[in-house]
Amino acid sequence: MGWNNYGRPCVLTLVTLVAALGVGCGPRAPQQSPAAATNNTTPVAQSSEPVAAQAVALEIDFGDGKKQLASVPWREGMTALDVLVGAEGGSTALSVERRGEGPTAFVEAVNGQHNGGGAKADRNWLFRVNDRLSPASAGTVVVKPGDRVLWQYAVWE
Repeated sequence: MGWNNYGRPCVLTLVTLVAALGVGCGPRAPQQSPAAATNNTTPVAQSSEPVAAQAVALEIDFGDGKKQLASVPWREGMTALDVLVGAEGGSTALSVERRGEGPTAFVEAVNGQHNGGGAKADRNWLFRVNDRLSPASAGTVVVKPGDRVLWQYAVWE
């Protein structure tokens, strides 16, 4: 069966319409300012936030009066576990023993101080983000710049 005279103009009109709509729908190249174009420089995006706000504050409370503080550079998608691990080594001399990732991530010890166990009076590594105790895995709790993460060796209350 062939095309009839009524179908061909409709198909051509449809093809023309799709082609016309498709023009300009793809990704556009970023436009440079006139100054950048003449100086052969690329504009640099600047953050409206101060540099300090691009970090996450970390406090580690060992439960015996010893505390350790650090500032960890923030990155997109960073979790409470990433903050702790991000302070590992370097000037903090921090070591973290952990297993699993994401929803199964579990901190077993910090600086050799292991979880006490599962009994009600046992102290374990717990964490808070902005003073809120989290019942979720540290591998799933996403932090923002300026957040404060507290890892505390304490009894779950």
